[in-house]
Amino acid sequence: AVGKHLKATRIDTNIENTVIVDVEGLTEQIRIIGIYWPQYQSRNLEDLTSYISEKTILTGDFNASAQEWQSPVTDARGNQLKKWIEKNNLLFIPGTKNSSKRSDRHIDRIFTNIEDVEAETLNTGTSDHWPIVMKSDRIGFQTDGNRPSLPPYIVGILKQVRRVRNKYYRERKTNFVGEVERTRLLLRTLTKQVKNEVYNYKSERWNAFLSTIQESHDRNGKHFWSHLSKIYKPKTLPISKLKAGSITIADQQEMTNMLSSYYKEQANSPTIDESEKRDQKIVRDYNKIMNTLSKPLDIKVEKVASSEVTKIIKKLKNKKSSGSVPRFLEASKDNYIEKTKCRCTSSRPNPPNLAFGNTLEVI
Repeated sequence: AVGKHLKATRIDTNIENTVIVDVEGLTEQIRIIGIYWPQYQSRNLEDLTSYISEKTILTGDFNASAQEWQSPVTDARGNQLKKWIEKNNLLFIPGTKNSSKRSDRHIDRIFTNIEDVEAETLNTGTSDHWPIVMKSDRIGFQTDGNRPSLPPYIVGILKQVRRVRNKYYRERKTNFVGEVERTRLLLRTLTKQVKNEVYNYKSERWNAFLSTIQESHDRNGKHFWSHLSKIYKPKTLPISKLKAGSITIADQQEMTNMLSSYYKEQANSPTIDESEKRDQKIVRDYNKIMNTLSKPLDIKVEKVASSEVTKIIKKLKNKKSSGSVPRFLEASKDNYIEKTKCRCTSSRPNPPNLAFGNTLEVI
């Protein structure tokens, strides 16, 4: 099984009892070759040679013994496997104990050409083999531009939490109450510590971002939008393609030009055809509305000062998730009030702009 946050691509092969998968989403692409080599089966290891890449992990149940690989004796299959491993510059990664539950043999093995790799044999599971876990500090997870990676000191604490958690799970099966309780308390303390560290780190990042936004706004509007645009990445766009008739557009610039042309067309005033009944009705309705608006109204409307509107707006509660409201939002609020007053005192509206153009389909 491969984690949901990773992408796995299976490589087609006709080799019996063999699975080859390329895993992406890590700092480097990894090829994993998993095999099962039963005692009764003959296998030509050269069939695997062409599948060995720069970063390869070969693992599985080989049913092969070699004294150099922590088994009591070396058998014929062990000698065959050793020669092929050395020929392909693969390294044997030993576990911490024998993998077979029925003997002292190490029949489950890990070979790789990745540096700084360790393996641990776990004392758990219902199979007749002990599971082996491989780990390497050279292999990590990729992070995209919208989600910065955590600093090294937090990553170190997370690794420590993982080690203590695994230790707690192992000790819990041995029923040593004293050791289990001490490990449990340590795990709880470390978990609480790492949560606080992550929270503080994210809070500092958010406050620094708001400060940058505020400073850029204090200089000029161009700086403000340049910083604010960092949270609007091309990958986060809600659409990836446009379909106009039989044409599908995927290029970002072409989509921008198409949308610009489309909405400009929608904003153009249509040509009124007086011979069309529909257009005649539109003109009649418009003239009726304008005639009604031209008559004086008996309703008296009291003027509202901008200070009263500001007072009401300030009573509204801010969203807790965004913290305190930056000063540039206060300025935007005042601008909005002034624009609203201007709209309320403007002249009568112009005739409605109606447009009927081609439709765009978002894919």
